[in-house]
Amino acid sequence: MGAPANNSRCLPNRVKQLSRAKEFLSRKKIDFVAIDVLNDPQGRERLLKLGVANVPVVAKGEQFVFGQNLEDVAEFVGCRAPATSRCHRKN
Repeated sequence: MGAPANNSRCLPNRVKQLSRAKEFLSRKKIDFVAIDVLNDPQGRERLLKLGVANVPVVAKGEQFVFGQNLEDVAEFVGCRAPATSRCHRKN
């Protein structure tokens, strides 16, 4: 997900954080859909329904974690840690 439109000064940092989260999920072979909340009104609405104003966010249904912390993302998607080569998903 991209940065909020009124937060353009932080955009380069948000893009970097988003890229790290996307790269991590791809490396772990986790299927995901990246939503550009700047250009996708429905995506922005989904974000707001979660009660979230910052990005990146990794969400499953009503649950989410912020994508800045890859250890939180790893736990959320069922990986042991970001440094491991594969995810060991919880049943």
